[in-house]
Amino acid sequence: MTEALPLVSIVVVTYNSKAFLLETLESIRAQGYPELELILSDDGSTDGTVELCREWLGQHGARFQRALLLTVPENTGIPANCNRGARAARGRWVKFIAGDDCLTPDGISAFIHAPKPEALVLQTNAEIYRDDFRPQSYLGKFMPRPRTGFFSLPAARQHWALKYWTFLCAPAVFFQRALFDTLSFDEQFPRIEDYPFWIAVTGAGLPIRYVETTSVKYRLHGGSVQQHGARRGYPALQQDVSLTHRIRAKYYRETRCARLYHQALLQTARQPHLQRLGRWANVAAQRLSVSMLLRLR
Repeated sequence: MTEALPLVSIVVVTYNSKAFLLETLESIRAQGYPELELILSDDGSTDGTVELCREWLGQHGARFQRALLLTVPENTGIPANCNRGARAARGRWVKFIAGDDCLTPDGISAFIHAPKPEALVLQTNAEIYRDDFRPQSYLGKFMPRPRTGFFSLPAARQHWALKYWTFLCAPAVFFQRALFDTLSFDEQFPRIEDYPFWIAVTGAGLPIRYVETTSVKYRLHGGSVQQHGARRGYPALQQDVSLTHRIRAKYYRETRCARLYHQALLQTARQPHLQRLGRWANVAAQRLSVSMLLRLR
C-alpha cells in the first residue's frame, strides 16, 4: 500500500512585495506536488500587495488543499510575520519563502521524495540570482561545503559554531510543523528572523541537517532586506554588526557576561582619574570571553 503524501505548508511572507510577488506565487502554483497548503502572511504592506494576494487567490486558490491570507494593519517585523504563518500552518512540513524569491520547478516534490535524516530542520540548496531569474543573472549555488562538516555535528557543537558564523541559507530551509509547538522566531529582533532561530534550535538540543536537493531561487536586489546595509553604506553595516553582537549576547552566556563586564569597565573609565582603564577594557573583555568559552566547550 502506497504511503499517503504529507501536506506541505508554503508560507509566503510579504511586505511591500508587489513588484515580485506574482512570480513567486506562480512558481508555487506550478509545483507538481499535489498536497500543498498556501499561506500568504502580509506584514502591513502599503503598495497593493494585499490586493494582489486577494485577486490571485480568487483565481487560483482552488489549486491548493487550503489557501489563506493573513494581514495586519501595521508592520510588525519579519519574525512576527513568520510566527503568524507558522501558527496557521497545518502541514507536516513548513516552507517559508519571501515574496521576492521563487521555488525551483518541482522543488517541493524533490524534497519530499529525497532521502532525509531525522531532524526538525533541514537545509537544502539554493540557486542565487541578481535582480531577476534569467540565466545571465545567475550568480551560483548555495551548497554546504563538506569540509565545514556543520550539518553532521551534534546540536551542541552546532550551537557553539553558530556563535561565530551562520552556515545556513534561510530561503532553502524546511521545517517540521511540530517544531513550532515549542519554539518561535524571536520578535525582539524585528529585522532578522533566521540567525536567532538557528541558535535557539541548536540550543534546545535539536540538530540541523542537510538534504541534497535544490528547492529555491534566491533573488538579490537593491530593495531586499539583505542588501539594506550594503545600499546605505558604512553606518548601516555598523548597525548590522551591533545587531549580531546583541543576538549573541542574548543567547550565549559567556558573551553576555563579557559584554556586561566590558560595559562596566567603560563606564568606570569615563571618570577623569581612570582614563587608562579604557585602553585595556576591550582586551580584558576578550580574554574573559575566551576563558569562559573554553570552560563551556
